[in-house]
Amino acid sequence: MVPFTIQQHEEVDFYYVTFNGDATAEALIDWMHDLMEDETYRRTQRIAIEAGPEISMQSPIFNLRRIEQWARSHEQLFTGSRWAVVTTSQLYFGITRMYLAWRHDATYELGVFREMSDAASWLTRP
Repeated sequence: MVPFTIQQHEEVDFYYVTFNGDATAEALIDWMHDLMEDETYRRTQRIAIEAGPEISMQSPIFNLRRIEQWARSHEQLFTGSRWAVVTTSQLYFGITRMYLAWRHDATYELGVFREMSDAASWLTRP
């Protein structure tokens, strides 16, 4: 088991983090809750989440549903924001794409990318 870590990168135009290790829905929800108080996130409302090479979830679908339920119950914290998920994993890319097709009536934007440069371009567009 690899400990779950969150690394924040220096970025002026958006909040940028890398997740690595064994992630749980609870750990990600705790992080999102704390994120809402972060000055960079509050200023830009743009975030890039990069899945590191050792990221793992016991049940990606279950975790995604738990995170979505939490996000829906805290919708006001996300309204108007833009989130980019960056991953080279076929599994996480595919699951995120399925989630994008499934979700509706969201008040925030979400995109999935294989390259950080593509995510950065999307995040910084007007």
